[in-house]
Amino acid sequence: MTLSAGIVLVILLAGLVFSIGRKKLTVAASLTGALLGWIVYAGGGFTGLAMMTAFFILGTASTSWKKGLKLEIRSNAAHQSTRTTGQVLANAGVAGLAGILDIAIPGHHQLFLIAMAGCFAAAAADTLSSELGMVYGRRFFNVMTGRRDLRGLDGVVSMEGLLIGMIA
Repeated sequence: MTLSAGIVLVILLAGLVFSIGRKKLTVAASLTGALLGWIVYAGGGFTGLAMMTAFFILGTASTSWKKGLKLEIRSNAAHQSTRTTGQVLANAGVAGLAGILDIAIPGHHQLFLIAMAGCFAAAAADTLSSELGMVYGRRFFNVMTGRRDLRGLDGVVSMEGLLIGMIA
């Protein structure tokens, strides 16, 4: 094993242990995340891994930020704070696919890095806009009806959340 691969393995194992220990991800989701991390690194190198790590840190921080307030808003039952395998795949699955394609189809590395960047940018925008928009938003609208609605419900957004997502 090369030194670079060893460093990546340590980073991924640290993320796995942190995720399980802090109940950020289920055990299966943590294992899925570590496997996707390895695939992203294998195809996208340290650049791909850095994008995935940045998303993980931003997503974890925004989910934890003012958690008590968000639990009150969502009345505990509507929100699961420990993320599942499906959620990990939704956030990083396309980046994993880009990593596999990068390995399988040589000569298109930059294209697959752009796909990874798009995947993590979309995941960060979605996560930060919903998690922080719920906290900092002032007026909330249902995207289906365009009418004012209650914060914390699915499909309800705020201008502040939209702006946070654009920044992410």
